[in-house]
Amino acid sequence: MAVYESMDELVYQLVDCGNVEGIKALVREGAGLEYVDNEGRTPLILACSSPDLFHAAEALIKLGANVNAYRPGRHGGTPLHHAAGLGIGKTVSLLLDHTEYPFLMNDDRETALDLGRQRGRALVVRLIETAQPIIALRDVYIEEPDTSHADPALIILDNATNTRYTFFSKNKGDKQQVQRFYKECKGILPVITLISYLEPSKLVNR
Repeated sequence: MAVYESMDELVYQLVDCGNVEGIKALVREGAGLEYVDNEGRTPLILACSSPDLFHAAEALIKLGANVNAYRPGRHGGTPLHHAAGLGIGKTVSLLLDHTEYPFLMNDDRETALDLGRQRGRALVVRLIETAQPIIALRDVYIEEPDTSHADPALIILDNATNTRYTFFSKNKGDKQQVQRFYKECKGILPVITLISYLEPSKLVNR
């Protein structure tokens, strides 16, 4: 019979088994949700690494698990990194509904969107691309687009969240659109002083 050091560790083991009712029962008894295994995974990261554990991931989020829990090291990152890299669309949708920071980078400086693209996860890429980032232009670095590039991008570095946003024009290679957006963000054009979000008809994050 297995012996666990804590109720928190037992929650982790129940997640691995997909035992949602057992997880809920332990949390009612005071168990925590942020146990970390010897590979740096929390229960939610574990649940987001398998399509069979979707209901466990859903339960953990409802119980208050940290949606932005971070696993350090190569091939690590947030729960969203793990679900996106494996192409688990249903779990990616769940996480996008509950995180304000879908574009956090892992130790390899890759976002979940980057992983989805690299691994050919078309559904995941579409899901994340349609997530509307909220960017307050108070504590950011805005990099001027390199218009010598065939398809220039505007890069915004959010210092508060250590998040890197890369914006392209909706129509590939539309340098004028990207340059105008840069000037708006910098306040050169008095059109936008605070970006709430970018509508797909203007610019998309991809």
